[in-house]
Amino acid sequence: MKRKTKQQPKQIRRVEPGMDWLVPVVLFAIAVVAYLPALDARFVWDDDLSIGGNTLLRGIGGLWRIWTSIGSISGEMHYWPLTYTVLWAEWQMWGPSPAGYHFVNMLLHGAIVVQVWRLMRRMGLPGAIFGAALFALHPVHVEAVAWVISIKDLLATLLFLVAFECYLNFEDRVTPKWLAIAVGVTIAAMLGKSSPVVLPAALAIWVWYRRGRFNRRDALGIAVIAAVALAMAAVDIYVGSQLNHQHDVVPPLAARINQAGLNFWRYAWKLIFPAGLSLIYPQRSVTPAWLPWIGIGAVTLILWALRRRIGRGPLACWLFYGVALAPIVGIVYFHYLVLSPIADRYQYLASVVPLAAAGAIAARFTSRWEVRRYAAAAALLLVMAGMCWRQAGYFHDNQALFERALKIAPDSAGANMCMGTEALQKKNYGPAEAYLSRALQADPNLWGAVSNLAAGMMQQNRPYEAAVLMQSALKRGCEDPGVLSNLAWLSATQSDPRIYNPKLALELAEKCVRESPRSPVYHNSKAAALAANGRTAEALATAKHALELARARGNRDLARVLESQFIPTYEQGKAVKF
Repeated sequence: MKRKTKQQPKQIRRVEPGMDWLVPVVLFAIAVVAYLPALDARFVWDDDLSIGGNTLLRGIGGLWRIWTSIGSISGEMHYWPLTYTVLWAEWQMWGPSPAGYHFVNMLLHGAIVVQVWRLMRRMGLPGAIFGAALFALHPVHVEAVAWVISIKDLLATLLFLVAFECYLNFEDRVTPKWLAIAVGVTIAAMLGKSSPVVLPAALAIWVWYRRGRFNRRDALGIAVIAAVALAMAAVDIYVGSQLNHQHDVVPPLAARINQAGLNFWRYAWKLIFPAGLSLIYPQRSVTPAWLPWIGIGAVTLILWALRRRIGRGPLACWLFYGVALAPIVGIVYFHYLVLSPIADRYQYLASVVPLAAAGAIAARFTSRWEVRRYAAAAALLLVMAGMCWRQAGYFHDNQALFERALKIAPDSAGANMCMGTEALQKKNYGPAEAYLSRALQADPNLWGAVSNLAAGMMQQNRPYEAAVLMQSALKRGCEDPGVLSNLAWLSATQSDPRIYNPKLALELAEKCVRESPRSPVYHNSKAAALAANGRTAEALATAKHALELARARGNRDLARVLESQFIPTYEQGKAVKF
């Protein structure tokens, strides 16, 4: 009887110097070239608010405020100062030209691809070139690369991978220096975006995959990184809860858990079959709702049962993918889920290990790379590059982006709201009202659509219709500051007795200001409400403060009307009336 030998732990293979410099250069090049259409793209969606309209990017004082004043960036509900520091540096180089920002995103993507290749080599995994190339050209990554503000996903992923390598150095050399560096890089990653919070779990999965057991050094190193990452994540969650003023209707926990299982499989399907990619996806459901979780559990148990026969790699890959997706599948609720249940950019980090594993599996089952196998791999990568090129073109401008979203999800409340908002900004009132009405048919509690539809009615001199729409939302429990502020403005400034209600106007305006004390729009509504209640001296002071905030935020239109019309009216002791 043959005696079984004790399985030796997998060793990390060291890379010898040589012509290996050529491989990362080629990988970097293909990662950049596939996204060349993005260089011609404009700022889209949140880019205008976070970059074009972000006055903190203009000078050195803004850089100081990025780090020291939480909530100073309009529309940003997190404390991610590293991301905005990079954007600040870019503004100094490119100003308002989008091409430079897109180019930096492309360079970061290329750097991440090279780091994926390095780590695969470092871990002794076969197929490092193919795995890194798959990551470079996978179309599901277009959203993270071609959308400027998604630089936060790129920075967080790059620093995550660097921190991971620093921990490997700590494992190999057993020196506290590398653990300290890993902790420092983890902190930097978390200041770019909170997705690297999964790093401790990823390290634990790696240690188990490599040795099948943990020693005291593993426990200490992972515990230190976990303490730092979890503490920073807790702070970020608290900051987000204080800055999020959308007041979305949050589904019950049971419904979110059921939806999360389905979202997991939708993410996995997009990774396997990346067709029909879009910024916004339609809502989906399955009956029974717990069926997706049964599938997740079944796959986990099967891979666990087969770990001795096929190795620990498949289970380790599966666990990492699940852990990396856990914060964004919907159990923890965040505002973007109002628009779309999943988003391609959210699985940018999570896809690293599955795509690396695909490269390793391909290499393992094709040990003899004949010409036809090289040709098949090249053909696959060429098709993926073409898909990236095409998908990047959809990010040319808001119109192209939202038209694509509507094509993929024509009945989506989020897609219709975005298209309606874009039409409203262009003063195409007919299409805007049609899209926004369709959004509210799909989701009557989509308060952003209510606010925008009412704003369009106000711009068309239809104040009564706008007031009725917002009063209806108020009766249904709406607490969205955009809706409340618009209703406060109408209630304070309209002569129509069906609308005029100074007491309600002041109540709503004060509520908005309490929640968003740096919003010039809400202070303007409060000033009008104070004047309507006969408190013109307070209205004047509030309007002057609104003017300061409007100038600081770069809201020139509001600053102009405050300075030329509203403030002089309050100086005369009068209220604004229409």
